[in-house]
Amino acid sequence: MFYLHGVAYQCITTLQINGERENTNPDCRRLSSWTTVTKPYHVPLLKLQMLGRRNFAYAILGLVLFLTISLTSSVVPQQYLAEIQGYRPLQEQSLDLLLSLRQFALLPAVAFLLDHKWVDARAVMLCGLSLILAACLGCAQIDASWNRDQFRFWQYLQMVGQPMFAVSLLMFATNTVKGPEEGPYASALMNFARALADAGGTWFLALVTRWRGALHSDRLVDQAGQNWFRTIQAHTLLPHDPAPLLPDGQPGATGSLQQFASMIEHQVSVLTTADIFLLMAGLCGVYIFVTVLLPVRTYPPRILLMKR
Repeated sequence: MFYLHGVAYQCITTLQINGERENTNPDCRRLSSWTTVTKPYHVPLLKLQMLGRRNFAYAILGLVLFLTISLTSSVVPQQYLAEIQGYRPLQEQSLDLLLSLRQFALLPAVAFLLDHKWVDARAVMLCGLSLILAACLGCAQIDASWNRDQFRFWQYLQMVGQPMFAVSLLMFATNTVKGPEEGPYASALMNFARALADAGGTWFLALVTRWRGALHSDRLVDQAGQNWFRTIQAHTLLPHDPAPLLPDGQPGATGSLQQFASMIEHQVSVLTTADIFLLMAGLCGVYIFVTVLLPVRTYPPRILLMKR
């Protein structure tokens, strides 16, 4: 992206030089004024000096974290329900639809709450983060018997915590903009962080899934190999699940080894999902610590405008 910005900057600079030679061209004059505004910041469209403001840097960091953690309320449960319980897309998305519709009512309520002078946006942010942290820790207790009913309560915590997080974050970001001339730069930085988080969050989730999934798969297969007689040739608790192998080494039933391998894969998915929730809970804990240290008190925009 920075390379494309650099190419565009060089092209516009060339037009600016030609525009100085032919001042009669209005398009060249407009492009020349754009490069004059952008050139002192060295990165076209991005005013990185705004990151020196504590609240704005906090908002950018929080946006990246929010888009990453929000995967725990949508993508992660959907993947689990599809792989372990065999849910179809319509069954998976029905829970998300109900939660999303309820958030339409919560977003204006949080905005109304933050519009009061006595409400500290940092406290609202901490409450939202605490709810998301509790939801991640609760979902980390997942096992192979969970379905969408077990996710429902923790999803409700996410439903309340995410609007508190998002609206407070928006208030921190907008209140740091000092004038209309900084609006485009603030918007560009926020959109850049959002685009980076959309791709980075998906990559991070796939990386953790691959890393922890390979670890759990190796451990379970290794344990099955070390406890061969107890695991492979033992009698199972359920009569319809025969032992994979008989004492003489022959398959216990048709497809018994394939069924045993499928059980290991299911357990790997469960353990990997639990690890993802624990990791996201750790990120929430780190950001709670950042919330205590980095941002400063801010007031509703209408109060700031009256002061100005």
